[in-house]
Amino acid sequence: MVVIRDNSEFLAERFGNNFVDRLQKYASVIGFSVEIDSGTVKVEFNPDRPDLFSFYSLEYSMNIFDLVTSPEILTLEDSDFDVHIGAKALSIRPYFLSLIATGLRLGDSLPRIIEYQERLHETIGRERQAASIGIHSLEESCKAVSYSLKKSDSVTLRTFDGAMNGTAREILNEHPLGKKYGDLLPSQEFINVIEDRNGKVMSIPPISNSYDTRITEDSTRLFIDIEGTDRKSVFQSFFLLAYELKYIGYSISVPRFHGIDKKIITELVAENGREVKFSYDDIARVLGFEPPEDSISEALRKMGYIVTPSYNGYVTTLPGNRVDVMGAVDVIEDIAKGIGYDQIPFSEIPVQTLGTSHKTDELTGIACQLLIGSGYQEVKSFVVGPQMPFSFLKYRGDVTLLNPKSSDFSVVRDRLFVNMMEIIKQNRRRPMPQKIFEIGEVVEHGRQKTHLCFMIHGSRAPFSAAKQVLEYVILRLSGGSTEIRPNDEDGLVTGRSGDIMLDGQVIGFIGEMHPALLELYGIQDPVSLAEIDLSMIA
Repeated sequence: MVVIRDNSEFLAERFGNNFVDRLQKYASVIGFSVEIDSGTVKVEFNPDRPDLFSFYSLEYSMNIFDLVTSPEILTLEDSDFDVHIGAKALSIRPYFLSLIATGLRLGDSLPRIIEYQERLHETIGRERQAASIGIHSLEESCKAVSYSLKKSDSVTLRTFDGAMNGTAREILNEHPLGKKYGDLLPSQEFINVIEDRNGKVMSIPPISNSYDTRITEDSTRLFIDIEGTDRKSVFQSFFLLAYELKYIGYSISVPRFHGIDKKIITELVAENGREVKFSYDDIARVLGFEPPEDSISEALRKMGYIVTPSYNGYVTTLPGNRVDVMGAVDVIEDIAKGIGYDQIPFSEIPVQTLGTSHKTDELTGIACQLLIGSGYQEVKSFVVGPQMPFSFLKYRGDVTLLNPKSSDFSVVRDRLFVNMMEIIKQNRRRPMPQKIFEIGEVVEHGRQKTHLCFMIHGSRAPFSAAKQVLEYVILRLSGGSTEIRPNDEDGLVTGRSGDIMLDGQVIGFIGEMHPALLELYGIQDPVSLAEIDLSMIA
């Protein structure tokens, strides 16, 4: 999830006293949550609408939805500023774009634009691996910069926080950002450098900007660089930042690029104002009903599209920051949001047969009652989770997202206990023992299965306690008895783990969590668990 928060007094002063009320109404349209606590407004999003990840963009979108203003496509002006890009630099990080933003002084927007930059690093940029962003204060006299590859021992700068002044190699080895992001570089021998025409270092991406070109409240002319390894992430970051700065009040221009394929700039311009076409039949097929034509046009305008009726349908023009829209289905979904889900008419689904419960569903209900009766609390974790645990565990799900919106949601879980450990981590300071269970879907070797997992967390969480509960649950579910066959299960303690056998088949595993995995999650007390495949019992 993506969380943004700000002071309610600032929001009222900047956007009006009714801003929070409007925000709460808009939340029901888009699908995010709003919390107000001790003068702080907190908004929590799914990571699928990065164009709304700031209060500036939310205010702009609400004005469009309330028909206060009309949707606009950002005009990308040509600039007389030159950016010279070296081929060797592109061999390390092959994509580079930049923009110039000019306007009034940043003022109290300063911390908010920095927060937005880091938000993009975490989501679109995938912790700077796919895309890294630098924002610099640009002097009026500066008319050109270069992006080149240099020996790290020959580059000197003061880090943006002012904490260190040294060579790029020293920063990679000693500064926290160098230690954190240095692995994104193929080696420490060479590093990409952004310099002005006088040779003043502005940045060593993706590690750190220079203190000398840091942005301040008095900055009125900004240079933004976006570089990375993934074309899509770099393009998306460009547009998200360009529109964000537009909402703050800046004019955006694009420098003259030297040293990159001109086709990239042509593609960039085409992305801003791209068209999506669909027919009335497409709308009826996706939504399940046929909305009136006038309500379709109004809904699209309220959701930020420029609408042109066409033969038997519509052509919609999208602003460049609507990076979530992949095709017609996404736009049609916005029609439903613009109309209001509560306005969609009910219709009966023709059913030709009488329904019966699936055997797995019956077992799920029984297992749930048994574990609640045994003092366990049911939890629900996300089907998609982070890749972090699989630095220790072998991933066997075979389903990895190619371009996740957030690194926290990048793989489909292959076991329940991996994501359940996040719940244990969040509650590790609460009273012990903690007993939780989950019943849910996993994907193992490309096949979807229904698993049951229960955990005991506390200073007294022995293997025997998990085994006792397991035998009770299996007896009630199948009428049979289990056998534990010793086996070194991935992530569990050797000699304190094994396969769960029922009628000669392996239906799951049981054991105590490996100390290294506990350390990975920051958990100090032992954890015992058992996980079974309910479809093997059904």
